[in-house]
Amino acid sequence: MPYRKILADNLLAFRKSENLSQEEISSRADVSKDTISLIERERSNVRLDILEKIASYTGLTIPELFTEKYVEKTVRTNNKYE
Repeated sequence: MPYRKILADNLLAFRKSENLSQEEISSRADVSKDTISLIERERSNVRLDILEKIASYTGLTIPELFTEKYVEKTVRTNNKYE
């Protein structure tokens, strides 16, 4: 699976599991709403500094953000990002 798709799926799954809007996650992660939207639609080549901000906010590591269905599996087993 392409890495853009994996990142998009994980970010969307995290956002939905926390009941956050794109605006809320962008504000809390200190990135623009447009950036979050582009990532979730697989339309962005994400810079490392943006990945670091998203990882820091979500509590996930960058490798976890790029692990297929990581968030979905973690939420399903109630191990919320630990």
